[in-house]
Amino acid sequence: MLTNAVPSSSTGAAPVAARPAPTRGWKNCGETLVAALFLFACLAVFFWEPFATGGTLLPVANIFVQPFYRPYAPVEFSGAPNLLLADLSSHLYPLQHFAFNALRAGSLPLWNPHIMLGSPVLGTAQTAPLYPLHWLLAVLPPLAVFVARPLFNLWIAGVSTYLLVRHLGARASAALLSALAFMFSGFLIVWLGYALTNAAVWLPLLIL
Repeated sequence: MLTNAVPSSSTGAAPVAARPAPTRGWKNCGETLVAALFLFACLAVFFWEPFATGGTLLPVANIFVQPFYRPYAPVEFSGAPNLLLADLSSHLYPLQHFAFNALRAGSLPLWNPHIMLGSPVLGTAQTAPLYPLHWLLAVLPPLAVFVARPLFNLWIAGVSTYLLVRHLGARASAALLSALAFMFSGFLIVWLGYALTNAAVWLPLLIL
């Protein structure tokens, strides 16, 4: 009787099924492109408000809690949206605003003279002027960068996870589910505006 089982060894061990070959997702350009567009559409739905209203992901209203800025608060201001993210508007945004202005002027931001006796800019993670994505986004207004950069970072996380899982041999549906799980993970969403996500989103490609 014919059988498809792998011949067992002389010791009588049970046959071992052949392991499926890894699927290299980047070779199937059409499938990868559809997955990338689907992931971008999911981001557009999840972050519909900045797209629809031209807003930003930066909690700018936090600064009006401080006594110095309170007189400049709009009439409808009733309280900070999230004080846990206060350093985004009071610390990170001013630093990145300074760095992006320098990049748009065609120079590297080496030193910030506006903080006490000055502070370095080029090597700080908060500004990250050498992050390649920042070079591409330097043409945008500073507030728009706080929409484009986080969304592109999440999209990179999703697409790279999809490629990794497909490379490991999983089906396209499983790869998409994995991409969504990492792209919308608590870590990336909570730390979305912070510089550490600039590195975290590339982790699947590093493993790949």
